[in-house]
Amino acid sequence: MVSAMDKSEDTDSSVLIGRIACVSRLLDHQLWQAAIGLSLDKSSASGRRFARLVEDGALLEAAVLLVGLCGPSRSIASIAMSGGNWVCVIGEQPANGDATTRIHQAEHIDLAAAVLVALLSSRPQMRCSPHDAFRRKMQGDFHHHDI
Repeated sequence: MVSAMDKSEDTDSSVLIGRIACVSRLLDHQLWQAAIGLSLDKSSASGRRFARLVEDGALLEAAVLLVGLCGPSRSIASIAMSGGNWVCVIGEQPANGDATTRIHQAEHIDLAAAVLVALLSSRPQMRCSPHDAFRRKMQGDFHHHDI
């Protein structure tokens, strides 16, 4: 049996978004997959801070940190509760100097998940596969288990 994570064409952010949609709250390994996709260096100051936040169960703070690490072109524009779900909007200022801000919105029952999905939506081709050797090394002994 071949899982979706074993197929190279299924390693972009859309797969991770789909996995997050299937759970009622964000799981720490999902944050790690996003961090890996963003090439977060676990040995850097930001990487160590991220690891501490996840370890301490501060998943919202970890998700917000990832947004901040994407540079000044992305920022959380709004967070609101609507119909029992959190709605997070991330604004993306194009690098070409275009004045038009792109909006990426996500909705989830869990606030941290809404933030992370909005971020992932702003980076659709981000690779989130934990299977190559470099990413496993960076990730440490982390194992992923959905649901």
